[in-house]
Amino acid sequence: GQAVIRDIQTEIGGMNRIISDLLTFARPTALNRSSVSIKELLETCVETVLQARTDSPHIATELDIAQVAASVDEVLMRQALTNLVQNATEAMPDGGTLTVRLWADRNVHIVIRDTGPGIPQENIKKIFLPFFTTKDKGVGMGLALAHKVITAHGGRVDVESGQTGGAVFTVILPNK
Repeated sequence: GQAVIRDIQTEIGGMNRIISDLLTFARPTALNRSSVSIKELLETCVETVLQARTDSPHIATELDIAQVAASVDEVLMRQALTNLVQNATEAMPDGGTLTVRLWADRNVHIVIRDTGPGIPQENIKKIFLPFFTTKDKGVGMGLALAHKVITAHGGRVDVESGQTGGAVFTVILPNK
């Protein structure tokens, strides 16, 4: 009996996550901007995601993160960047290298690259659509939310699949 109850609780947990993601997605994004160290924000996102990967094969990191601050909504931007980093690590179930770069000129540039299998061309166009997922357990909201948050900030996020495999997500935010 206990196992069944546990399964039901897990299911409910999953549904609650879907519902809260949906609500986040549907809500108009009012930004609560303040000056935020994007460097620290990005470093914590990477740390949080990697720490959550217990028992998984090792992911090496190559970080090239400049001291950059920008006016963003810290909570939403943390969520967006965590989703992108999470996505990159999930693309490497057998381990690999996560590369994260951050620099600023007129814009803030964040590049997140994985050494996973890459993204088939036909999926690239759909990757930011709500509910589009290629994962067994995914609900396809992570990248949609990230995309929504970044565009709400007046930025954009591009994705490309590397020639040698791996995916590269590039976030460009206005530096103001």
